[in-house]
Amino acid sequence: MGFAAAAVRHFAQRMTDDPEPCWESCHTAGAAWLEVLESRRREPGEIERVDVLMEQADKCVGSREVHRSQETLKFLYLRWRDGAPRVAEADVRAIEEIVRPLYGRPAWKVELGHGSFFTMEFGAPVTGLERDGETVEHGEWHLWVAMAAWRLETATHVVAASEYPRVFLQRALQALHGQSLDHITIDTPSLETTLRFGALRLRLFPVFPEDPDGLGDWVLWTPGGCVLTVGEGSTWTYADENT
Repeated sequence: MGFAAAAVRHFAQRMTDDPEPCWESCHTAGAAWLEVLESRRREPGEIERVDVLMEQADKCVGSREVHRSQETLKFLYLRWRDGAPRVAEADVRAIEEIVRPLYGRPAWKVELGHGSFFTMEFGAPVTGLERDGETVEHGEWHLWVAMAAWRLETATHVVAASEYPRVFLQRALQALHGQSLDHITIDTPSLETTLRFGALRLRLFPVFPEDPDGLGDWVLWTPGGCVLTVGEGSTWTYADENT
């Protein structure tokens, strides 16, 4: 439900800011899907109505930005309708579309947490994230590397890896502070992820099987109020942070 709700809000805003007519088609399809999700019914007639609206939105010819939004909306709808298949290239494209706005943004407040867990911030500072009962400053985008094993490296040597002593990890992670994120690469079927910061590569390795109650290999809070969780196992979700 989280992605559908976020999509409807996004399309409504785009209809206001941009006269592109295809935004309205996307908004109508997204709103119809959200109605089905909120009613918790999967009656054939309702699904068929959403199918038709999704096809209409998909056929509307618009800008490249509209096309990417259409593809992501339709893919995630079909994934919900037909059940989540094994991880495929379409999953990778959907995740990459969600993280694309991060490209070119410098990382800041890179902090080592429990064990080898660590966080980093992107975008303008925001207050409101609570930690141990206290309100702390974070970025518009908040990345938490949790259950993944990881390695920070260049093309010629390893800077640090998640099982190194903490004193090495703390020092190594500071190398990411102020570095702009150039690109994120995700491999199938494992969802192994590589974040590129100039000459530095941060590689995240899934090492645990699927766990619906797990923390996730890495988690990204977005400005729209949705949370992208990749892993554990070859699974991922994108949902409202309150669900």
